[in-house]
Amino acid sequence: MLCVFPNRRDRVDVEFTEMQDAEAMTTALDELFLHPKNIEQGKELYRIKKLHWQPLDAIMVELSKLPELFRLMRKVDLIAVVTEKE
Repeated sequence: MLCVFPNRRDRVDVEFTEMQDAEAMTTALDELFLHPKNIEQGKELYRIKKLHWQPLDAIMVELSKLPELFRLMRKVDLIAVVTEKE
């Protein structure tokens, strides 16, 4: 599952924990786009607890939202990725 946690006005934390279907992916991405609308020089922290291949329907949702993802990338200056190793 992809969970989005607004941390501060200029930072959003995103956590990946398990696979998700198209509906859950749509909800998570919509939430991700909602928080950093008015930020500049933003920061994102990605915590990856378990990384799985996503089902095809969830990947199609991500591809359909590529324009919004690219707009988000222009607002973010710093990204940190933290993973766990089993």
